[in-house]
Amino acid sequence: MAHARWLLVVVPLGVAACHTSGATRSEPAGRGTLTAADADLARAPAAEAERMPLCPSAVGGARTLVSEVRGGVELAITATGDGAGEIRRRASALAAAAEETRGEHQGSGAGRARFGRCPVVMRNTVLTVREIPGGAAIVLAPSQPAELAWLRREVEARAAQLAAPKLFGEGLMKTCPSAVPNSSTTVTDAPYGVDVRVTESTPAGAKAVRERAKALAARPAGDERCPAAAPNATLAVTEVPGGVKIAVKAKAREDVAGVRRIAHERARAYEPPVTR
Repeated sequence: MAHARWLLVVVPLGVAACHTSGATRSEPAGRGTLTAADADLARAPAAEAERMPLCPSAVGGARTLVSEVRGGVELAITATGDGAGEIRRRASALAAAAEETRGEHQGSGAGRARFGRCPVVMRNTVLTVREIPGGAAIVLAPSQPAELAWLRREVEARAAQLAAPKLFGEGLMKTCPSAVPNSSTTVTDAPYGVDVRVTESTPAGAKAVRERAKALAARPAGDERCPAAAPNATLAVTEVPGGVKIAVKAKAREDVAGVRRIAHERARAYEPPVTR
């Protein structure tokens, strides 16, 4: 029987609809445990679409202990029998791939989504792998210290989805303007749903926000974590200084409350990488 356990989510979510990055916390705060499905997740259609065959945590029956450590996150991944060897093989493969593709994993899709939604986050990280009884321990540290809080949230968000991987498209929310590094997202209720304002202070950042917003408007429900992506809604994008305002309009009056709830929940749950 497929099952997953998440005992403790170690990063609390905020309550405001407007999110800006706070101080980076380097001290460890907690840990959580999850167990992969008994059947190898790499064989599931969603897992295959997310390139999960390289993921140590997706080995059938694997148990993953996620712990915050000083300056990063540790995943202790173990299984019984042949699973231990497979975990070590995958962990070694990811470590080698991280060296070979350093600098490619920028959340833009440049890595061709080869590493999917595995809790072993490859974007701008340094991987240290060691063998432990029953498997492997992987320590992830951000290449840029300012991304530590983001890395911890991303590892925990991916781990929580392990039993039922969801499709987020190529790269890190590739068409979501709120995922542009250093961007700021504000969600405001409107009669038709919500207005989502996304800005970034640099010309390059503002351009990236606008390009993603345009792509998202063509497929509004395409990303299940993006604040501006909602089912049963249409998007109208307007340029504003530094970025865009996206009017997320429910297709039916009875869908307005749902559109608002989804946008606010996603805005609370996600913050972009901070690189400066």
